[in-house]
Amino acid sequence: MRSLEQVQKLFDPQKLLVLPLSEDAETDTVQAFYAAQKLTLLPIARDVARHAPSIFGIRGLPTTVLIDPSGQDIMLIEGSADWAAPDALAFLSAQTGLTY
Repeated sequence: MRSLEQVQKLFDPQKLLVLPLSEDAETDTVQAFYAAQKLTLLPIARDVARHAPSIFGIRGLPTTVLIDPSGQDIMLIEGSADWAAPDALAFLSAQTGLTY
């Protein structure tokens, strides 16, 4: 989550939005996690009905889904990833055409 926050710091959220999706039933649980991790830039979104796994074919968490501006998923990455690593940032730049 910290690396996702770092990505959001580098990219304009109007052009690349990092949207973590929680399956926690209570918003308080997510807010407490954000506070403990000192996350301030990422929005809180919840999938309480748990539709995302079937929509995107998610088999486990964490999973990252890259969605293009038209709403089409273009890539699914299962497992942890350091999105703030230079190669990950270069990949995001190549996928989006954005610079950081």
